[in-house]
Amino acid sequence: GGALYALGGEYNVGSVRAPNGCIQILPPEQSTFQQKKLSKSIWSMRGWQNGYFEVQDAGSQCIVQSLEVSPGDYVLDYCAGNGGKTFGLASVLMDTNRLRRDDPDYSDEITSHIVAHDVVEERLRQVEGSLSRVGFEDGDPNDLSTITSYSAGCEASNDGSRRLRCSIQIASSTEIESKSSHFDAVLVDAPCSSTGVLRRRPSQRWDIRENQVLDVLPKLQLEILQRAASFVKEGGGKLVYSTCSMLKEENESVCRLFEESDAYAEHGFQRWGFDNRETNSVTLLPTSNSDGFFIARWKRL
Repeated sequence: GGALYALGGEYNVGSVRAPNGCIQILPPEQSTFQQKKLSKSIWSMRGWQNGYFEVQDAGSQCIVQSLEVSPGDYVLDYCAGNGGKTFGLASVLMDTNRLRRDDPDYSDEITSHIVAHDVVEERLRQVEGSLSRVGFEDGDPNDLSTITSYSAGCEASNDGSRRLRCSIQIASSTEIESKSSHFDAVLVDAPCSSTGVLRRRPSQRWDIRENQVLDVLPKLQLEILQRAASFVKEGGGKLVYSTCSMLKEENESVCRLFEESDAYAEHGFQRWGFDNRETNSVTLLPTSNSDGFFIARWKRL
């Protein structure tokens, strides 16, 4: 097929970067291989079918990295969709390179938990359908026994004595109600106008309506963000809001309204800036290597 281009760690804004190991398949005209098209669909590759890799935009992976989760965290993917960022989070939580032997909380086994939530049940079924492919098996974590649960584990390779485990729970809106103020990190990848992905969906521009961008979507996004904020635990819990929109009405304006809301004040949130930047938000503009995204984040005191 086409050439593979190492992208990990290069596409970044402050501390937000595509993770190491992220690669890009170049089109044939940019490849050293002299062929007119890829020999097979990426979805037919045995590596994908066996769960060895996922296909995700580099900018989308930056969203996962901006949450800065660590092994042992309890994470909520509040708008999980088809599970791309859920599995991205699992990959980070199962990264043995993040283990430190001098960690004061050192233990032989560290278990992380992810709850994948969405209001559209069909999307949750897509997540559930992908779990076995990427290596997750039926499990029964005792802390979320009412939620359909899957779990997987791997042996740490850095010192041979530590084990990382991760569970993923599929949660409907009803099932997640009892979990308020419970999570170390909450990701809100909100539904939006998708103006940042027009390079892949050019026909989307004809579906955008003014009242959606100015009224309907911002109201929905603010409502979702305020609701998700209630799931962030006190004492340093993290909240990330993201969209694939380039419009300030869905991005900066929603963040401003959230920071002016009772939910923001009552839960004791404060802005969480990116490295070497005063702002707590970044916009990743569309490029030849990535779609466009907006990311903002806060911490709860």
